[in-house]
Order: sequence, then C-alpha cells, then structure tokens
Amino acid sequence: MNTTPPALSFERITVDCVNDIRTILLENLETGSEVVLDFDKTGTIDLAGIQLLLAFFRDAGQRGVPVQCTGTLCEQLVGRLKLFGFCGEACDSPEKLCEALKSYFGER
Repeated sequence: MNTTPPALSFERITVDCVNDIRTILLENLETGSEVVLDFDKTGTIDLAGIQLLLAFFRDAGQRGVPVQCTGTLCEQLVGRLKLFGFCGEACDSPEKLCEALKSYFGER
C-alpha cells in the first residue's frame, strides 16, 4: 500500500498568492505526514515565494515533518534561487532544491 500523500502543486508562488499557499502548506504540516511539493507546473516565483518556501522548510524541520520535492524546476526558479543567494551550487533538480532549502537552516 502506497502511503505517499498527493503532491502539492502551484502554478505561481508569488506575493499575490503566498497567503493562500501558506495556508495550504500549514494545513499539510499539521497532519504530521510527509509533504510532497511538485514543481512541474510552477512557472512563476518571486522573492516572496522563495521566502515562503524557506519558512515552510524551517517549520517542517522544526516539526520533524519530511518534505520531498518532485518535478522539473522552471528556469525562473533556478535563476532566482541563485540570484538571491539561496543556492551556492546549481539547484537544477528538485532533490538539490530540497537539500539547499533544508541546509539553509542547518538541517539534512
């Protein structure tokens, strides 16, 4: 029996929708089950979106909730992570993104 939860996917992670996404992410954290983020459909992200992801990974780490990233990262997300200094090395895969966001708070 597969116990992997359905993946959460957002087309935009931007200042105009971060409050709604934050609510969804927090609801999923409260279950205590693994959270899967699928970046296949994410085409737009801004600094507010990156800050939201960082806060989510921080909260997940503090609660001991595992997070998995899947999908293909859009060029904009990869470029902005580099531009804003959140990834010292290329974050060109979901696995590297997860690792970079977790390591930002000293977690592995």
